[in-house]
Amino acid sequence: MTSTFLASGGTSRTDTYVLDGAEADLRRLRAIADVTAELTRTSVQRVGLGRGWSGLDCGCGPLGALPILAELVGPEGHVVGVDSNETAVGDAKRHCAALGLEHVTLIAADARHLEPHMLGGPLDFIYTRCFLMHQRDPAAMLRHLAGLLRPGGWLIALEPLPAPAPTSHPANPSLANAWELLHATIRAAGVPADAVAALPTDAAGAGFDVTYALATSVLMPPALGFELHAATLDAAAPRAEELGVATSGTFDALAARLREASGAHYDWVTTPLYLDLALRRVEE
Repeated sequence: MTSTFLASGGTSRTDTYVLDGAEADLRRLRAIADVTAELTRTSVQRVGLGRGWSGLDCGCGPLGALPILAELVGPEGHVVGVDSNETAVGDAKRHCAALGLEHVTLIAADARHLEPHMLGGPLDFIYTRCFLMHQRDPAAMLRHLAGLLRPGGWLIALEPLPAPAPTSHPANPSLANAWELLHATIRAAGVPADAVAALPTDAAGAGFDVTYALATSVLMPPALGFELHAATLDAAAPRAEELGVATSGTFDALAARLREASGAHYDWVTTPLYLDLALRRVEE
């Protein structure tokens, strides 16, 4: 396994990424990777991803889908993990080393500056989760990612839709309030409100065929679900206050209500509703 930290091209969070990337947030991201693991596996296997493939986990954070992708491509294949947060990339390196993932390369860089030669040549696939939702110009990012793929290569994306909000049984209105605050912050940072919903249309104009587009969510145990949604608020609060969306006190109070709910009787809490996309680069 190798790691590369690029001095140019940006190694800090981009200005539209509103979560703080602190250690508590990295723990949250690892937990979300666990929650969505089977969804990820199903999505990438649906396009036939297999041994010998080369690919990219774009916005991998502290682990992302790297273990699943590395398992599926096998030692004959190769997976690159890229994130703009150097701390997250260092964390991913440690976790991959502990798992014995030798055919994984980790790069700290802004994805907008990636070139095929940095990734070992045109790729067979790219995977994203919660990455395109933070792009100021998702269509431009799709065009850029298409340029990293070989003709016929795949982009598999799991991106949270802004509506409907996560929910629970019985319903807890604090989940919808939290989701709206998060998305108000994302919009204030310059991301279009339809960044995710418009992806199928944007993809068609970026050199992709839309092979499938599904919407799906995952049921979580109540304690885990409420904690993950509360932790998301914790991570967004500093940027929200900076952007004038709400005070950190507003975020803290709502996060506290979510954590209090974890001790009450609930049957389940959902993740966001993910837009599950398989996009194939048009053959030349």
